[in-house]
Amino acid sequence: MLTTCQPSAKLASMQILAIETSCDETAVSLVEAAGDFPHATFSVLGDHLWSHVDTHREYGGVFPALAKREHAATLVPLLEAVCADAEIEKDPGPASACI
Repeated sequence: MLTTCQPSAKLASMQILAIETSCDETAVSLVEAAGDFPHATFSVLGDHLWSHVDTHREYGGVFPALAKREHAATLVPLLEAVCADAEIEKDPGPASACI
């Protein structure tokens, strides 16, 4: 069951990190939500996609073990690229949004 929370205080802005790993693609996006529900506005601060189609082509389809390795190898570089686009610097602290 999906529930929603209505905050009692106004929220100035919030950044949302989205990570998608499908069979043959890895994607990362950083979105900023500003304002209060239901009138919030959204801005894409950065997004990158890495296709693994060429890697799987020689197998005639997605090879699951290879897909897992490709996601692991591309996720951090994509996250770093998104953070660079959003002009977010690396922070060594435990609550860092970007690595």
